[in-house]
Amino acid sequence: MDHRKNEITTGIHNATVPAPRLLIPALDTVYARAEPVLYALLRFAFGIILFTHGLPKALGISHGSMADPMAGSINLIQNVMGLPFAPQLAFLVMLLETVGAFMLALGLWARPLLWPLWCKCWQSAMCWARPGRG
Repeated sequence: MDHRKNEITTGIHNATVPAPRLLIPALDTVYARAEPVLYALLRFAFGIILFTHGLPKALGISHGSMADPMAGSINLIQNVMGLPFAPQLAFLVMLLETVGAFMLALGLWARPLLWPLWCKCWQSAMCWARPGRG
């Protein structure tokens, strides 16, 4: 994205939106060069953090205060969220947190994986913020 333009054309409706204001306009070229690298670094960090949550489920080892993370996921899906097919959904969550996070960290299929990863994070946030938790 060229920050020197006054307007950016979006691909959705051919509308123009104002260019983002830069914190330090004199560093325009630095921002333009660093943007792809910083996006890759952010994607890598998010993938590794998610991978550390999925690996204990895949290997069946303890994680933090959870003796069995897969059983904890099944309990969360079945009893807290009230969804059917809890073991199968927990297995899909484990796959998303391991294989999906690994692919995201490497930049493979990053856009198709974005929606399921966002849903997983949203589900975790909603369960954390529910009334009466702990």
